[in-house]
Amino acid sequence: MNIHLLIYQILMSASLLIGLFTIFFVLFKAKNGEVKVTFILLLILAIIFESSQLIGVSISDSVLSQKILLLKIVTFVLPVMSTHCVLASIGKQKEYRKLLVTMYAVTIGTVIFFIIKPFYFFEISVPKMYFPNYYEAGKYCYSLVVVFLSVVLISAYLIKKIYPTANAIDKNRIKYFVWGWILGYFFGFLDYPLIYNLHIVDPLWGCLSMPSLALMFAYTAVQYELMDIKLVAKKASIYGLVSAIICALLIFVNYLNNIIIQTYPSFPNWISSIALAIVLTVVVFVIWNKMKEEDVLKYEFVNTIIHKFRTPLTAIIWSSESLTPENIKEGTNKINKSAKSLVDMTNLLVNLSTAEDDTFQDNLIKIDLNNFIKGLVTEYTGETKEKEITYSEMKCFSPYILADERKIKFVFQSLIDNSIKYTNENGKINIEIINPSQKNIIIKISDNGIGIAKDKIKLIFTKFFRTDASKKIDTEGMGIGLYLSKKIIERHHGKMWVESDGCEKGSSFYVSLPVYQK
Repeated sequence: MNIHLLIYQILMSASLLIGLFTIFFVLFKAKNGEVKVTFILLLILAIIFESSQLIGVSISDSVLSQKILLLKIVTFVLPVMSTHCVLASIGKQKEYRKLLVTMYAVTIGTVIFFIIKPFYFFEISVPKMYFPNYYEAGKYCYSLVVVFLSVVLISAYLIKKIYPTANAIDKNRIKYFVWGWILGYFFGFLDYPLIYNLHIVDPLWGCLSMPSLALMFAYTAVQYELMDIKLVAKKASIYGLVSAIICALLIFVNYLNNIIIQTYPSFPNWISSIALAIVLTVVVFVIWNKMKEEDVLKYEFVNTIIHKFRTPLTAIIWSSESLTPENIKEGTNKINKSAKSLVDMTNLLVNLSTAEDDTFQDNLIKIDLNNFIKGLVTEYTGETKEKEITYSEMKCFSPYILADERKIKFVFQSLIDNSIKYTNENGKINIEIINPSQKNIIIKISDNGIGIAKDKIKLIFTKFFRTDASKKIDTEGMGIGLYLSKKIIERHHGKMWVESDGCEKGSSFYVSLPVYQK
């Protein structure tokens, strides 16, 4: 058997397995709804196409090959169904129902005409490259491409139209959905040049179509709660997908090793075995290390939570037991302070859950940032007796934002708290508002404190993460303040990032928010 054909068959089979795994995962783990139905139907059509192509190009009977390859027509429904899926994921399908029906009618009409007159589009299959049989373009084959691209362009225009009106979470869902379709269509279209006898690219690359779609789906499910897939299910998706890819890789390497031995009998067997062992060792080590890091972070978080709750509870018990008429005022003050600490921690945990809940509605109001931040700075007068804190107010512009006041206050309190906490005595903290455009406004909070190591900057907004230097200064931190802050800002269609020249060189946190448009 031709080695190229064998590799094609192995990779295409692996691609089909990934598609089937994704279907079963969504079927049993995703929330029922229009998104789930359209996504599953879309994958089923893609699997029908890939299966027909795998079988059709591998058999020697030209007439039977042509009949099997005619199932390629199912791909013409994919652009409409993918658009339907995207619209359903953000709740816009009813608004564009008429357009969707029209697009479905056009594509289904094309499919029916194709079924009636198949020889207009594909003739009897013929051998090409390393395939026993392959598509042979008919007289009007080009018309199929025109119809397909027309539907794709209409879909692209529609998605571009709805993208600006979507919220931050939906925008990210759309973005990764669209990237999945783009990569899927790109790799899927690589078999077309050979249909017209153009040996531009090997159709072998088409095997990446299904994995591209599945990987983008998995990433969207993990990061943006696509189809309400829960945390445990999302991790199962990633581990399952990685396992499927590793299995496919092992099968491919095994087959390739056998072919090399048959073709080159003098080739040493031990080289392939050692190479495979090294690859497996590296993969297992990376997965184990990642799981270990997550477990350590969660363990530290749980321990910190227990300690933070136990301390005020113990203080309340001691104060209540030691209450006397002489110290009742002092005792009640201690109880009140401890109770307030418990409430603050409870609110923090509630914020953690609501920040990750896409269905939670924010209470948006118009806020004057100048007065809002000046008020916050005033609250920290006592904490900054030994540190200089300044606020650069915008004199020529009165910036307003539309935001949930309680949550935005939590963000800036977290940033100011951190600046005060991690800046040494006689340190400097500066807060300023920058207006780079009429659409966005940037709040910069900078200090000359402990700074952040260059290699840790990318991790600073990760859940439970804390630098070694911050752990030494504040042993009871939980590592979720910055994570929550970034989530809150993203829900307000903004951005949050940090800059630092390294340890002991200070840091600057930036929050970008859209200006309120009257």
